[in-house]
Amino acid sequence: MQKEYCIKLFKNNALYINFNYTEFLETLYKIPKNQILYIHGNRKDKNSQLVLGHGQDPEDNFNEWYIRNKENRRFEDFKTNKQGKKYRNPSLTYSTYFLNKDEKGNWKNHIRYYATDNAVSIVEEYFDKSAKKTAHIISNNLDFFLKLKNIEEIIILGHSLSSVDYPYFKKIIDVNENPDKINWRISWYSEKDKTKIETFTQEAHIKMSNIELIRI
Repeated sequence: MQKEYCIKLFKNNALYINFNYTEFLETLYKIPKNQILYIHGNRKDKNSQLVLGHGQDPEDNFNEWYIRNKENRRFEDFKTNKQGKKYRNPSLTYSTYFLNKDEKGNWKNHIRYYATDNAVSIVEEYFDKSAKKTAHIISNNLDFFLKLKNIEEIIILGHSLSSVDYPYFKKIIDVNENPDKINWRISWYSEKDKTKIETFTQEAHIKMSNIELIRI
């Protein structure tokens, strides 16, 4: 998108939410810093911690996965070999998440048990720490979001509209006094972007009549 076109979109009295970690709004478009919320941190701000990762709730994800797979034949308590003899399911996934008592697991040896336990702890801890705590981020920046209660137009430029960031947009809608009257201008580049926009607007319950697509 050309700089000149962006300048026409940017307004002096507007507020900005920057989803990446660069300060191009300040340096390239001369937007005052006090009008910008670096929602995931600013790479040049030593007092700002960059927020990296995903926005999924680990516990909710696990519960959904567990419910979806608990009746899966791969995770049955017992398997049957070619001779018709039953034996305890040796699957590590089964033993870790579906087995009621560890001592009944088909671990084969103690090393395999402790290695699995350690690996699971490391993966689960990493997944939890790498989650973008969107609710926490919104809470920490609630004052900024409340400033958006009377906005009449939202312009989204160069955003992937990944579901990880949906909570931020939903918060903007929630705090607004007339959300059904907000005009949305959303940029797109490829047909894939249009699909993402359609999914986003459905999730956010935005009327198509309130949306203008901007080709970049």
